Amino acid sequence: MLSLKLIRDHVVNAPVALILSGVAILFLAMPDFGNAFEFHFSDLQWNIGSTESSNFTWPSSWIRALQSGLRILGCNWLHWSIDHLCWDLFMFYLVGSLCEQRNRSAFLAVTFASGLMIPITVMIYSPEFGSYRGLSGIDTALYALLGTLWFLDAIRERDRSASLVCFGLLVAMVLKIGYELISQQLLFVTDDSFTPAPTAHSSGAVIGILIALCFVAKDHAMRRQSGPRIVHACPPR
Repeated sequence: MLSLKLIRDHVVNAPVALILSGVAILFLAMPDFGNAFEFHFSDLQWNIGSTESSNFTWPSSWIRALQSGLRILGCNWLHWSIDHLCWDLFMFYLVGSLCEQRNRSAFLAVTFASGLMIPITVMIYSPEFGSYRGLSGIDTALYALLGTLWFLDAIRERDRSASLVCFGLLVAMVLKIGYELISQQLLFVTDDSFTPAPTAHSSGAVIGILIALCFVAKDHAMRRQSGPRIVHACPPR
């Protein structure tokens, strides 16, 4: 009963992570629907307006731009195989739910910022792939977010043991990404249905750490503003 209560509380406190996990399952279960969100690098529409024959075509141009944006974001929830989905989805819900419970705004910021930036980064640095699928880049961004927040919390609380553990988790992430960039192979996943894109993991880590630092700086500034004010009373005459 205790374990069921913990699971229920975990789900209740992280509904967004659960819903987004369901999107990945839906895309795999309904491939015709999911394929509409596939991001082919050659399909990206860079110009959002046209002035041909002095006739603006804003509506159709904006629709094309919106379609490209949805594909860039949505392709992260597409996967090449069931194994690919299981690995990515397990990490996404595990780490994402912890991030959401820690700071939902930071979780959403990292998820959508990395979801938009990672496919574009892969397109720029690995154009030979032609397309991109998978949550692993967002998984890495969320891992970096959570590890950085925990590490800075431990430092603020002067908890040496916790800070060393969190620092070790971040170092392990950097070593893993370094291995993947050098070998061009994934460390934990062996699936022949797709070609690894280590650039997605490295860019995700950078995004997660930067957004974590932004939120910590914001929280620090708010604490300073809302701190206790010292009122100096005038001495009695």
